[in-house]
Amino acid sequence: MTVTDTIDAVTLPSEAVVELRQRLADEIELTARITAGVREHLAVDELREDREMVRYRIVGLVEQHVGRPA
Repeated sequence: MTVTDTIDAVTLPSEAVVELRQRLADEIELTARITAGVREHLAVDELREDREMVRYRIVGLVEQHVGRPA
């Protein structure tokens, strides 16, 4: 049984049901936005890590072929 089914099963004035449904919709939207924000934040962190890894690889290749800086 979903939250919406539970709301439908309870005898409430129709205005209260409408308000509960709106609150539920608002909570679902907020949760989706938070989830999207977390995913974006994690993606940015992964890009930073990837960039650092590439930088270390480039430095390593340069050191192999040219030598370490003095």
